[in-house]
Amino acid sequence: MKTFLVRIGERAQALWYLLRALLGAQADVSQITDQLWCGGAISTVRQVEQLARDGITADIDCRDEFNEQSLIAGFNRLPSASDALRQHPQIAYCYDGVPDDGQPKPVSWFATAWDFAKPLLDSGGVVLAHCAAGVNRGPSIAYFLLRAQSQVEPDAAFVLLTQKRPKARVAYRADADRALQELGL
Repeated sequence: MKTFLVRIGERAQALWYLLRALLGAQADVSQITDQLWCGGAISTVRQVEQLARDGITADIDCRDEFNEQSLIAGFNRLPSASDALRQHPQIAYCYDGVPDDGQPKPVSWFATAWDFAKPLLDSGGVVLAHCAAGVNRGPSIAYFLLRAQSQVEPDAAFVLLTQKRPKARVAYRADADRALQELGL
């Protein structure tokens, strides 16, 4: 019963953030490091413009239920913050959706995010990992990327992430740690 109530609460929270986004609110994103952000749903062109102003050059969308590929692809005047992305008029986009169901996440989910983000981070790009509410999936990928890129210890990465984004729960932290080990990162 508790799991059912938790899932209902998470869905209600995700719908609240999506409704706020659709009504034109600012994007719910948090800067974790100079190159890593995490947050909730990106749902309007205005929010994409905000990402561009914030210097975000890449977007990893972790939602299973939605994606903003058409929104980002349709907005072709975004400035690029990195020399490596300067020739591209858009924010690079990676759809890496999984359900936020509390079930273990496969190593392949983290590997997809790493394969996309590593060359961008290496070239000075700025990556946003987000889900619907910015509580579990997006922060879990941000935690994974922080550890993979910077070799940060697990507890230090978790503390930094939750200090910068207090609503983050990083529900898939153990899965991220397992993926780091299995991928040799």
